[in-house]
Order: sequence, then structure tokens, then C-alpha cells
Amino acid sequence: IALLLFSVLRPGTASTAPRLGEQKVREPAPDFTLSLFGGGQFRLAEKRGTAVVVNFWGSWCPPCRAEMPALQKVWEAYQGQGLVLIGVNVQDTEADALAFLKEVGVTFPTGPDRDGSIAVAYRVIGFPTTIFINREGQVVRRWTGAISQERLTVLVEDLLR
Repeated sequence: IALLLFSVLRPGTASTAPRLGEQKVREPAPDFTLSLFGGGQFRLAEKRGTAVVVNFWGSWCPPCRAEMPALQKVWEAYQGQGLVLIGVNVQDTEADALAFLKEVGVTFPTGPDRDGSIAVAYRVIGFPTTIFINREGQVVRRWTGAISQERLTVLVEDLLR
């Protein structure tokens, strides 16, 4: 943690250091397969042609807990319009993750990144992190930190255009 903070906060690295909030990007989305809580699998490659939002979270993470109701509401509002929302649970126990999902009433597909490889592939530097992938399979936005329902709605509508 100390090395991460040093690399982010040291002088002269502001232009390359990761930051909280929104970052516009344009890069191929790494493919991944995620075993889902409750059974089944999610494979990103099968979603080509669809707008996808990937949210990295943990039940132990207060900002993740704070934003999860907004993710659920946006999922409910936009799933019928072609949005795919997938939750990737990181550094958690299955029991804690499932208890949290039940508590919040999450219905969008979610599963554990058991070895952390998906988070590494997406260069997750903090939690929560939300990745926006367009229909062409390109990561177009990355949001590090909790996102409000209002901002999430704007970004999802932009993604669906």
C-alpha cells in the first residue's frame, strides 16, 4: 500500500498517476470469464455488440457499499434497453459477498474474481472501480471511487447511444 501511495503521490507524476473519478480511455477490453454466484458463467467475449458496465467491488469496502444501490437502480432501469451490468467481487469471502448482495437486493449478475486476475487485467487501483465498455468491445471510461446514481445514469445513457 505504501508503494502504491508513493507512486501516486510523488512529485512529478501527476500526468501519469492514477486518479480517482472519471478517466476517458479507448483500449480493447480484456476478455474474461467469471463464474457467477448462484451458478452459470459470464464471458465478456459473448457480449460483443452490447454495452457493458463492469463494477469491481468488495463487501468490506464502504464506498462499494454506498454505491451498490445506485448500480442496482440503474440496472433495473436500463437492462431492457440492452445494458449488461456485471459485478466482479474482489478480495472477499463468498459468505460475506452473498450476505451483502442479499442485504442490498442485487439482481444483476455477480461473481468472485478468486485469483484477482480480472482486476489485474483491468488495472484496478482502488475500490470500487467501474469500467464502461462500448459495443465494439472498447473500454471507453473508467471510474475509480464511488459513483453517484446521477453520474452513472449519464454515462450509461452515453454508452447506449
